Amino acid sequence: MKEQELTMKKKLTLYAQKFDEFQETLAKSNEIYVRFKKEMENVTLRFPVRKKYEQGFISYIYCDLLTPELIYTMFSFQRTEKGKEYELFVLKIQKLEKLCRVLQDERTVLYEKIKEVRHSNSELPSNILSSCESADNTSEKPNLLGSAEIQELQELQEKDPVLTRDMALCLGFFNLSTNIFTTYIYQAVV
Repeated sequence: MKEQELTMKKKLTLYAQKFDEFQETLAKSNEIYVRFKKEMENVTLRFPVRKKYEQGFISYIYCDLLTPELIYTMFSFQRTEKGKEYELFVLKIQKLEKLCRVLQDERTVLYEKIKEVRHSNSELPSNILSSCESADNTSEKPNLLGSAEIQELQELQEKDPVLTRDMALCLGFFNLSTNIFTTYIYQAVV
């Protein structure tokens, strides 16, 4: 019994050693395969033109085997494919040209509108200042705009005479204090 146990242990150790050797061999094989795969990828990356030459050479070799009718059908098929692609590109270009024309027309219309708005609102800051001054002369309510604020508004008008109403209100809001701003709105409305 002990002898059988010893022989079985020896066989077990022998099998374990062989299994370890097999795993080492398999690991080396995997390493070699990975290295070979990387080298093949590097070669294919270095020589992509070679494939074109090979395909051309193969087609040159088989040219003798091809009949003129077959060659004509191959080239006509390629020609029709290229013709379809060309037609698609022409259609796309035409659509893009139409879109560009529409956008340019829209842009010119918007520029005209902007010019009209600027022209119509070019005197808005001066109207506001004149209304402030007239309200100062005729109003019973004391004017909260001092000469410094009026001078500041005149400087703004000289810097950029083409202000829209919203711009003038925003500039007034940020440049004047809260009390002055409410008076400014009140006088602009009156």
